[in-house]
Amino acid sequence: MVRREVDLDLVADATTSASAVELAEQVRFDVALVDAGTSVVEDLYRIQPACKVIVVSVIDEPVRIADMMRVDAAGYVLKTQPIEELLEAIRMVVHGGRYLPPTISSAEVEALSHNGARPFDLLSAREREVFAFLMRGESNDDIATALTISRRTVETHRQRILKKMQAHSIVELFRIASRYGLFGRGDLHRHMEAPS
Repeated sequence: MVRREVDLDLVADATTSASAVELAEQVRFDVALVDAGTSVVEDLYRIQPACKVIVVSVIDEPVRIADMMRVDAAGYVLKTQPIEELLEAIRMVVHGGRYLPPTISSAEVEALSHNGARPFDLLSAREREVFAFLMRGESNDDIATALTISRRTVETHRQRILKKMQAHSIVELFRIASRYGLFGRGDLHRHMEAPS
């Protein structure tokens, strides 16, 4: 689609993050479209400070988008958007603008990107304890017994955790925790000791 546009040229194509970084050392470009994490965005800017990076992703969570904006991504496009909107994003960032999908609250992303806190950092000490049990697959009853609190209190903590981490289900909570390295690693227990 980019090749069909008279004012745009596709100068390089990479299939992996590593090959994208290698290409950046060989080919000059104005805009990079990436489906990768913050480290790739940072690497591309380190190699080509003048380029603009647009993240193209299926993830529409404001926290994820804010992470990308925090490392100076010039735009964020959802893979579900029409191709015309991707082309609009490219043209907008080339001319110095920043692009976010129309369905995403720019005010919320802006607030999150200026707030260095990650979702897990927003949890209280007790919520972090409950979170750790949830990541181990423990039931509400098991958590209540382990922490010597009522099942209803566990349910309240669970709902607050989901809300603070912007998850709509435990499955989504696992996915977010995995993205931040808080699932299946010792990081979670170290974070539990952090002040609330």
